[in-house]
Amino acid sequence: MSDILERLKQETTLPVVLDFPDDFDPVRQGSLQVMDAAAGDYKVIWDRDDRDLVDEARATFERLKKKGYIAYKVEGDGSKGEIIHEFDPDAEKLIMSPPLMGG
Repeated sequence: MSDILERLKQETTLPVVLDFPDDFDPVRQGSLQVMDAAAGDYKVIWDRDDRDLVDEARATFERLKKKGYIAYKVEGDGSKGEIIHEFDPDAEKLIMSPPLMGG
C-alpha cells in the first residue's frame, strides 16, 4: 500500500479501501471512487444514515474539487454518468478524476 494511501487512512474516520468490502451495501452506503496518480485508485465509503460520515465525505469531495478534480455521478452499474459540482450523499456512486492536462 502506498504511503499516501496510508496517510489518507490516518486522516479520516471514513473507510478508505482499494476494493469494496464484501459487506458493502449500496442501499445504505455511498462511495466516492478517486483516481489518484500517487495513491492509486481508491474508494471512500460512508453510511448515509451517519451525519458525521456524510459530512466527512463531503469535505473529502470539496477538498478534491479545490485541487481541480472533476466529479461524476454514476449509477451503480456504471451507466448514466454526469458531471456534478456539489456533493450528493444519496448518489449510488461518485467518481473523481484528476484534471486532464492538454498539450
